[in-house]
Amino acid sequence: MATIVVLYDMLVRSDTTGQHCVPALESLGHEVIPYDPLMEAGDDLVFKEYMDLPQGADLYLQVDDDIGYPSPERFPGPSAYWCIDVHRMNIPLYRSDITRWDKLPAFDHIFSAQLDAAEREGFHWLPLAYNEQLTRPLQDAGKCYD
Repeated sequence: MATIVVLYDMLVRSDTTGQHCVPALESLGHEVIPYDPLMEAGDDLVFKEYMDLPQGADLYLQVDDDIGYPSPERFPGPSAYWCIDVHRMNIPLYRSDITRWDKLPAFDHIFSAQLDAAEREGFHWLPLAYNEQLTRPLQDAGKCYD
């Protein structure tokens, strides 16, 4: 199986989609290395500038986490960006002037969580998934959507 580095913020946004990708990819048999581009420095957060980014992975997958750190000029292997909030492409990311558009040039593949944006922008569509351990049907609620 593949070695996949999953990049996402683990300090500001512990609820990000990245935290769900790691166990999902591991359940498929991949070796997964979570990587946080930020580190705590006292009461502040500091961008690590990818100095300790693991080398030699089969894939570098950055999951949109809404935090404004830059992408590297190039990753040391195949790379993909999974844009969760495609409807916010032009809005600066948290703590910066960087937008999601600014992040894209570093990646070999761009994925959108929303089909309409994928079609409009020419991205690959990678929808969010259902995890029955986290989400369950409401009691006594009828099914109205397939």
